[in-house]
This record gives sequence, C-alpha cells and structure tokens, in this order.
Amino acid sequence: MKADDVRVTLERDDLLAISGERVSKAPSDQSASVRFPVKEIKYGKFLRTLDVPSGTMMSTISAAMSDGMLLVSWPRFPPGARTRSP
Repeated sequence: MKADDVRVTLERDDLLAISGERVSKAPSDQSASVRFPVKEIKYGKFLRTLDVPSGTMMSTISAAMSDGMLLVSWPRFPPGARTRSP
C-alpha cells in the first residue's frame, strides 16, 4: 500500500481512526478470466480505531508510512506533568 491509500484522523479527543482501501493490482480484463483457488492478500476497505492513552501530547501525534508499514507515534507527558482533562 502507498501512503495515499491510508488516512489517519483524530476523532473526538481520544480516538485515532486509521482507514483506507486496498485494491487489486490485477488488470480488470484479466481478473474476470483468471480464477485463483486461494488469495492470501485481502482487498477492500478497512477501518481500525485506537484509544489514545491519557497523558498523550495531542499536538505531536504523527504517522509515517515506509515500505507498506504504517508507524503511528504519540509522545506522552512525563509523569507528574500536565495531562489532558478526562
């Protein structure tokens, strides 16, 4: 997948949503005539949500994609420092 195929958004104040769509790379004229007994890669839309932990520095949440791997990071305030309200 490419970075353009994935969307990372912060919903509400504490929910990180990762969504996208993986499309088949087979040409459309070939996919109708060729049948595969097993497909190991899933295609279609996806949506995953993650709870953002308490104490996260919301303005520094970042996401980067490299070689099809998505890395999401969220630095946290040091213990005893100011945290976000519940």
